[in-house]
Amino acid sequence: MKTLWRVLAVLALVGAIFMTIGFAVGANNHGFYFDEHGLHMFNYTEAMIKEEDIGVISEIDIDSQSCDIRFVKAETYGFEINSRKENAFTYSVADGKLLIKEKRSFNFFLFNFGWQPERLIIYLPESAYLDFVSLRNVSGDINIDQLHTKDLYINQTSGDIKITKLTADDVSVISISGDMKINEIVADKCTLNTTSGDVRVSNAASKQLRIKVVSGTTEVNGELGYITEINTTTGDIKLEINGAEQDYNRQIRTVTGDVIVNGNRNNAGSVDFKATKSLDITVVTGDVRINFLR
Repeated sequence: MKTLWRVLAVLALVGAIFMTIGFAVGANNHGFYFDEHGLHMFNYTEAMIKEEDIGVISEIDIDSQSCDIRFVKAETYGFEINSRKENAFTYSVADGKLLIKEKRSFNFFLFNFGWQPERLIIYLPESAYLDFVSLRNVSGDINIDQLHTKDLYINQTSGDIKITKLTADDVSVISISGDMKINEIVADKCTLNTTSGDVRVSNAASKQLRIKVVSGTTEVNGELGYITEINTTTGDIKLEINGAEQDYNRQIRTVTGDVIVNGNRNNAGSVDFKATKSLDITVVTGDVRINFLR
C-alpha cells in the first residue's frame, strides 16, 4: 500500500510540474507526449500545414490513425493538417489525386493542455464532382458537409460519422463503434455496416439501401428504391417511407419484438403486392415500426 501511495505522489508531482510549464508556454496549444525517441512538447500552431488552391481534384485517399476529418465548402480545392507532431503526415497531389497518410508510430500523450485531436480539413468548391473518395481512420469523428462523388468508401474503427448532402453512385460505410448520421443522400447503391452504434438516414433517395447493425437503433426516412434490406441483431427499426404501402413487397423476420405498420400491429411475415420495390427486414430483438406517407 505504501508503494502505491508513493507512485501516486510522484505522478501528482509530475503532473503539477507539467501543468505549470503548460500554463507558462500557453495552455491552449501545447502538451507533452512520449514516443520511441523520448519525451517531447508539441505545439499545434507550429505543426499546422495548410495548402490552398491545389488545382482540381478528382480523387481523395486518406489513411489515418487517430484524427477528426472534415469536408467543408470553400472557393478552391485545398486541405489543412493540424497535428501534435511535425511530419506526422505525408501528403501528395498528383494527376488530380490527393493522398494524405498518417505515419504509424508509438505515441503516448502524457499531458495535453486545451486538448485537441489531430485534424484534417478538406476544402472543396460547391461545384466539385469527384470520381473516388476513400477515408480509412482508426479513431476520430468524420464530418462531411456536401460531397458529390461517384464512389465513397469509409472504414472507421471508432468515432461518429456525419454526412450532409451526399450524391454518389456507390456508397460504402463501415464502422465498429460510433453513430452514423446521413442527411440528404441521393445514391444508386448505399451500404452501411456498424457493430455498435445508431444509424439515422434522413431525406434518403437510394435505389438500393442495405443496412446491417449488430447493436443500435436504425431510423430511415425518405424515398426508398427497388431494394431496401435492414438486418439488426439488437435494436429498434423505424422507417418513414415516402410512398404507398402497396408499392412495396415486404418480408419481415423477427424473434422478439413488435411489428407495427401504419399504426397497426402486424405479424411478421411476407406481404406480396406484386410491386417492383421490396422491403426485407430481419431483427432478432427489437421493434419494427413502418409508416407509409402516401
